[in-house]
Amino acid sequence: MTYYTRLNNTNPYFAGMNLVVHSIMYTWYAATRTGWKSPRVVMIFITLIQLIQMVGGIIFVFISIFGEHESCGMWLKREPYGLIACVFMYASFLVLFTELFVNNYILKKKKTLKDKTA
Repeated sequence: MTYYTRLNNTNPYFAGMNLVVHSIMYTWYAATRTGWKSPRVVMIFITLIQLIQMVGGIIFVFISIFGEHESCGMWLKREPYGLIACVFMYASFLVLFTELFVNNYILKKKKTLKDKTA
């Protein structure tokens, strides 16, 4: 066990979650680059799993701080700046992906003059 793993035992969870989401996301992206027209439901699914990843990241951080396991809280005590950076990163990505989801899939887009003439 490395020194850092003793401070922060959440890394395998973050890495696993990231691997799953990015594998799906980049497989979809590669398929669209071949000319495949992605159905809207697939695009919604991709954005939703990204949102779930951000919520999951925040949950993992809070479990690592407040959980009942003996190693919970070590990250906060020994590396508070890393923990704060992680929360900030996941929270800011959550805001960005939420805005993307709402703007692209919930709110109706207003047609601009350029769209009307095209």
